Amino acid sequence: MRREKKSWDASLVGSIPGRIAILVISFVVFVSIWQILSMIVNNVVIMASPLQVLASLESLFAGQVPVGATGVGTIYDGIWTTAELIAVGYAISLVGIPIGIVMGRWKAAESIIDPWINALYALPMVAITPLIYPLTGGTFSAAVLVVFLISVFTIIINTYTAVKYTSNQLAEVAKTFNASEFQFMTKVVLPASLPEIVAGMRLGLGRAVLGAVVAEVLVMFSSLGQEMMALQMLINTPGSMAIVAVIAAIGILALQSPRLIEHYAFKWKETERLQRGFKR
Repeated sequence: MRREKKSWDASLVGSIPGRIAILVISFVVFVSIWQILSMIVNNVVIMASPLQVLASLESLFAGQVPVGATGVGTIYDGIWTTAELIAVGYAISLVGIPIGIVMGRWKAAESIIDPWINALYALPMVAITPLIYPLTGGTFSAAVLVVFLISVFTIIINTYTAVKYTSNQLAEVAKTFNASEFQFMTKVVLPASLPEIVAGMRLGLGRAVLGAVVAEVLVMFSSLGQEMMALQMLINTPGSMAIVAVIAAIGILALQSPRLIEHYAFKWKETERLQRGFKR
């Protein structure tokens, strides 16, 4: 019976209708809890209800700018600018992959770069972001720099760790066949490290979404971040929560790309994980 239950769980999660059903159920549960909490609080300034946020979303997507929100553009302009900021900053931060590979493969590079990576990664980027404005101005390039700084170190560290801890058994096999350095990297290290590298890319993309919002609030003073802050200043909680929902939707859509790569390119890794999880 226990084995049948596990098989049923696996088939449910593994099928598209099953995943959709789980997603719908979790969303309904989330909205229900949200609605109950808003009824308990009973104060729209503190917490807006789902219906109030939905009404604000409809108003924003209808092109209406809230009264008093001076200098705020339409929601479509904000989404486009935020998406562009995420894309450019994240694309540049992918330079962390070759840096991580070099650090993981050569000890000299690790000794030189690793202390600097640790020091910069430990810095609270949100706290030092306001310093970028007087140095660079509130330009798009300055905002891209913020996105880059917030996301690149996650990618570097994940790549570095994946390469450094490549299975020693694989390395011994390569040595047995007298593989060159190029063959060792392309045939052993990179294929074994790719799942963790892609996972780091996914984490870095999530950080890029965060970096875009931080840059918009503290550097550019525009787009979705600025609109969210303007609505908060007007004590328009439904409106600000609607902007948060839009940002969350952008993050969810963005994170699907590396997730699809993980799912379709590394099926062998998923099978290994599932078999280990169902071991009796």
